[in-house]
Amino acid sequence: MKKLLLIVSCLLWLSAANARLSCTDLAELTVSLEELSEVLVYVEDYGNETELDESLRELINALTDVAIVEQDVKLSRWIEDLKRAWKDMDRPLFDSSLDKVAGRLDEMGLRDCNG
Repeated sequence: MKKLLLIVSCLLWLSAANARLSCTDLAELTVSLEELSEVLVYVEDYGNETELDESLRELINALTDVAIVEQDVKLSRWIEDLKRAWKDMDRPLFDSSLDKVAGRLDEMGLRDCNG
């Protein structure tokens, strides 16, 4: 789990630093977020001030950078929902927001990479 979050965070940071996600980065990021969503189903030790909390904070910060670079209001809103859900330990909202973020990354892939 920690390794998955580290990979996603690094990928996001590098992509945001380069101003735009490459098609390969975007595809890998989408798959990683989907894997994260599946892994979180089995995580019992989560909450504020855990190792997972810190990794997710880094992930959310990196996603925020991507939303800023893309100037994507929807993505920004869903990331805010993700932050709020984690803070409030609202698992249904967290899962829903994570799905929306992954879906938006899929849309970016279709827009930028399949045409």
